[in-house]
Amino acid sequence: MVYQNPSSNNNQSYIDPRKYEILENKKVVMPSPKPNHARIIRNIIRIFDAFLRGKQCEVFSEMDIFITEDDTVQPDVSVICDPEMLDNIKKKKKAIGVPHLIVEVLSPGTANRDRGYKMKLYAACGVKEYWLISPEELSISVYLSKDGVYELDNIYQIYPEYELEDMTEEEKAEIIMEFKTKIFDGLVISVEDVFEKVDSRG
Repeated sequence: MVYQNPSSNNNQSYIDPRKYEILENKKVVMPSPKPNHARIIRNIIRIFDAFLRGKQCEVFSEMDIFITEDDTVQPDVSVICDPEMLDNIKKKKKAIGVPHLIVEVLSPGTANRDRGYKMKLYAACGVKEYWLISPEELSISVYLSKDGVYELDNIYQIYPEYELEDMTEEEKAEIIMEFKTKIFDGLVISVEDVFEKVDSRG
């Protein structure tokens, strides 16, 4: 965004360094990601990038996606498989359409939107799979689209030692540390890989 600098006498303009999303045709400032937030995004990009090498789909991070006429979102991670959408990105440098999978990493400044308006928006637009990741809880909540709304498929989590100590062996055995995405049956996601180098204390 280019603005006139109010403190300048020669009408010099400056570029606003902040990032924005457009939700319901209104600008919403995106907070700068914290280190754990950035680590999780990096880890997920690395996982998908390795799997998608040589395949049609592509993984992107924090890219403007014109998902409706009134909504331009910047998901933390998006996986796009639509050939027309990918062709548009290549030729026009513009992502117009609906990704197959979106990941949002929760932060205090975005959690309400990620769980509220954007979740409803993604479901209504046809995003097949939606992950909400909590750096504090070291958890991945996976939602799947059904009839235009999301249903929680499962929650995958790394438990702290003090919680594990209170669990029975049966409870520990039920903890799932790997899962498959519904859009890529051949891709196995390791929960530990998602949270590599992430410190739940911040």
